[in-house]
Formats: sequence, C-alpha cells, structure tokens
Amino acid sequence: MPGQEPRQRGLARVVPIVAWLPRYERRWVAGDLAAGVAVTALVVPKNLGYAGIAGIPLQNGLYAAAAGALIYALFCTSRHISTGSAPTTSTGTSIARLKRS
Repeated sequence: MPGQEPRQRGLARVVPIVAWLPRYERRWVAGDLAAGVAVTALVVPKNLGYAGIAGIPLQNGLYAAAAGALIYALFCTSRHISTGSAPTTSTGTSIARLKRS
C-alpha cells in the first residue's frame, strides 16, 4: 500500500531496533535524554510505591521499570508511545496477592 514502509526482513522483523538504529539522528539525542530523565523521575517512585503496596521487595519495582524500558526499546517501533509501570506492576501485585492466598 502507498505510504507504508516495506516489510522488514530477517532480524529486523523480530527486533525492530536493528532497522531504525542506523537511521537515528544525532540531533535527537538531547531531547531523548531529557525525556528519559523525566520519565525516570516519574516511573521510579511510582514503581517503588506499587512494590510497597504489593508487599514485595522494593527493588522489584526498579526491575520492572528497567525491564519494561529495555524490552520496549528492543522490540517496539514507535518513538511516540510512552511506557509506564501500571501493567507490569499490576501483574506483580496480582502474583503477590495470589502467593499470600
């Protein structure tokens, strides 16, 4: 279809970062770093709070934040989508509650 990118092949089909990283423009670095700091300032306390509410070790909240960011960077393609801790933490909370039952 017109306007669509060509189908990815090989590793780029499974790990999109392989396709877009070579086209990354250096002028985006400052903005991306500022966004990363801002998101970290919001996500880390939120994840720590959710871990505390779930009754699990607080460092698990940090692991959830780091894992979400790394997985998203490797396997997702849109630079306009934001990730957050809610899905990961709600899963952790559910697991912690099931273990206590």
